[in-house]
Amino acid sequence: MLDDHMQTLWEQDKFQRKNLMKKLSEKQRIEYYKKFQDLGDKLSPENLTHDGELSQKEVDEEHELLMKEWHKLERDVEFKVEPLLFM
Repeated sequence: MLDDHMQTLWEQDKFQRKNLMKKLSEKQRIEYYKKFQDLGDKLSPENLTHDGELSQKEVDEEHELLMKEWHKLERDVEFKVEPLLFM
């Protein structure tokens, strides 16, 4: 089960409300939500730059890899999800 904060976010964002998501079970929706949340955490400026320890080139490469993962998840759920909802 989701904690209260995640449950609130889950209810507020459009991710759950789309009819396409009805194809997934509650367990699958929670799994995908957690995957998006994990990627959103990794995309936060502090984590993406490793607190300023990475070069701009390394940050750009990391961002590109993370966004490829993000887009793959979007294809899996057949719905565009805004990364800012998870940062």
